[in-house]
Amino acid sequence: MCGIAGLYNFGAGPRDERAAVTAMRDAMSHRGPDDAGLWASPDSRVVLAHRRLSIVDLSAAGHQPMSNEDGAVWVTFNGEIYNHADLRPGLEAKGHKFRSRTDTEAIVHQYEETGEDCLSSLDGMFALGIWDAARDRLVLARDRLGKKPLYYTVIGGRLLFASEIKGLLAHPDVRRDIDPEGLNLYLTFGNVPAPHTLFLGIKKLPAAHRLICDRLGHMRVERYWSAVPETPWPAYIGEAEAVARVRELLESAVKKRLMADVPVGAFLSGGVDSSANVALMSRLIDRPLQTYSVGFEGFGPKENFHDLPYAQRVAKQFGCDHHELSVTADECRGLPARAGLPAGRADRRPRLPAHALPLPPGAARRRHRRARRRGQRRGVRRLRRHGPHPQRRRPALGADQAAAALRARGLHEASRLLGQPAGRTDVLRRARDGHPLYWGLDVVFGTTRSRTC
Repeated sequence: MCGIAGLYNFGAGPRDERAAVTAMRDAMSHRGPDDAGLWASPDSRVVLAHRRLSIVDLSAAGHQPMSNEDGAVWVTFNGEIYNHADLRPGLEAKGHKFRSRTDTEAIVHQYEETGEDCLSSLDGMFALGIWDAARDRLVLARDRLGKKPLYYTVIGGRLLFASEIKGLLAHPDVRRDIDPEGLNLYLTFGNVPAPHTLFLGIKKLPAAHRLICDRLGHMRVERYWSAVPETPWPAYIGEAEAVARVRELLESAVKKRLMADVPVGAFLSGGVDSSANVALMSRLIDRPLQTYSVGFEGFGPKENFHDLPYAQRVAKQFGCDHHELSVTADECRGLPARAGLPAGRADRRPRLPAHALPLPPGAARRRHRRARRRGQRRGVRRLRRHGPHPQRRRPALGADQAAAALRARGLHEASRLLGQPAGRTDVLRRARDGHPLYWGLDVVFGTTRSRTC
């Protein structure tokens, strides 16, 4: 994990932004403890910064930001390019001179050859910023599945970018205003999908996208890769063939991620995913694999959960050098103090207006009953005067539809009475009422609740 940051002044007056970008970089020092770099163009319109966690070529030759031979192309890069060694011979044959063994340098020279289309040649996880002096433009890009983060904002004729929002907020001209749309998305889905964030004016570059900004400030954000294959899926594939193909792809994915000049280990929970990774990794290295597991203690009988017995079993099976760490409830209570928060803040509730706080369950139920009674009274008065509303007359259901509706209603009521999680109950309510379901990892608040909180 590394951290990148930068600024492109395409429309503001001349100014020296090196100190501001240094502050952006050092706000993310946890992402790169091994080295820090900064580069500014001769006219000070472009500043690139980097925090390094050394993985490949641990020498000073891997210092970033990094340039090509004549300094016309500069890059700040976070991630790993698994096929950089395969790209290198072809680039050398075209006359490019390498000064390191890093994967970063392969990006620089590949960009010289194919411009922004170089992204299609990169097999890896990455977030990067490339300054192209010849074309007078900045290129930002994020890997195909968005493993590496990248945020940006435009303010006062300048494009700023960073690996984390806190990097952007370290710039003195970036405001900390809440984006209502981003907040609504968070209350609905439990996360904020790209390109939105919780901060007004700050955007998240979507996965498999690049942003290109020229000297006039013209910006375009475009997709460079799609998960939907160009060739159609086969109409049928046998189970044995499917199993063999999945195993082949999984082994290939694990093998390429072992590329490192530092020891490699694995987090092991004992579940299917981590156990499969450990099984394959242990076959691909010639020494015991170091594995790490975390247990939790002191949180109460309902909250205590332990992966350790399952992890121990997998580690023993594959001869791993296994390490365990237990996190206690007391340690978690002490986190605010260790994080440097002011005394007394740890036990305080957030100072939010009352309408911004979730209602206690009892209050929510009472308010819901009152609202229903008011609505029923208004509905009765309207029925007496005008009869059923024409838009609310439901067509008669067929036998199958009526049975399905009855099952949905029964499932929802059973879920509610059994005290099932709110998200599950909300999904069943939507099924009961014929409302569309949200596609998300969870449902934290329904539409009505997110608007009233």
